[in-house]
Amino acid sequence: MITDGMRRLDGTSFEVIFYSTWFDAAVEIADQIAATGAPTPVLHAEKSIGPAFASDSGHEIAFDRFAVNCRFARAIGAKLMVLHLWGLPDSDRRLDRNLAALTRLLDIAESYDLTLSIETLLCAVGTPLDAVVRCRTVDQRAGITLDTAFLAMHDQLGAAVTDDRLWPGVDHVHLKDYADPGQGWGTSYLHPGQGKLDLSAMINGLHTRGYTGTVTLEAHALRDDDTPDTARIEESLDWIRTTRSSAATVGS
Repeated sequence: MITDGMRRLDGTSFEVIFYSTWFDAAVEIADQIAATGAPTPVLHAEKSIGPAFASDSGHEIAFDRFAVNCRFARAIGAKLMVLHLWGLPDSDRRLDRNLAALTRLLDIAESYDLTLSIETLLCAVGTPLDAVVRCRTVDQRAGITLDTAFLAMHDQLGAAVTDDRLWPGVDHVHLKDYADPGQGWGTSYLHPGQGKLDLSAMINGLHTRGYTGTVTLEAHALRDDDTPDTARIEESLDWIRTTRSSAATVGS
């Protein structure tokens, strides 16, 4: 289904996410994705890798899995890899442990000529922006991926643009709308205009920072039969392109 959807969205670039079920077939899946001919500049690493470093054991397994993700990224032509450095079940409660693994993760990514970018995830004790700033303090090679919904849940969407500590470290954006913290996760992966976030202001703010990097639309777009709603996806992608172009025109 993934490669079929990629072919339907001809001319679009993709961020590919590495699923936990892919490890035993990573080479074959990478070949299938590469065969679509679609540009895939970004890989989202498998989500359990970073959180594993908060545990008391299993760190070497996590490093090995990260290396598999790096090889996969190279095979599909990705240059940037997004990582959940912390996450469930510990969230950021043991962030020091996750941070202790960061330099080695960056070394591995660098050996594959990849840029590693840490996503602004939900936090239990701190905030996403403070967490990624700590990442940059540990190692300046760490990039920052801004996630609009997760930042909004911490009331940090505007601060992501104004906080000088983050810049010029931001190198990727996950853009999605969000309805209301009181409505839960079911309304957190919305297309622009479906929620309450001022995503136009966010894009304008990114432009004022001189940001010209990648932006991924991260929104639900499956029909009831699990086929991709390509028209809805293209509508949102057009909105992103137009809004970024308008921001550049206003700022010129």
